[in-house]
Amino acid sequence: MTTVLINGVAYGLEELEKDCWIRLLNSSLSYKDAMHNPVVPNIHQQGVNMRTVVLRKAWPAEKNWLFIPI
Repeated sequence: MTTVLINGVAYGLEELEKDCWIRLLNSSLSYKDAMHNPVVPNIHQQGVNMRTVVLRKAWPAEKNWLFIPI
């Protein structure tokens, strides 16, 4: 099993994935959460483009989320 050490505590990858989905779900429910309005960058021939989006919904069971550009 692969583990990741964070602050002296070993976590399995399944535990980390579960924690990430919980954080995404919580972020979609609270506009005050830091992950509610992330900035998503991409790069193309003309340079870098950055866009602020709103996390509207997260479905942990389906491993899917919905972002809306603002």
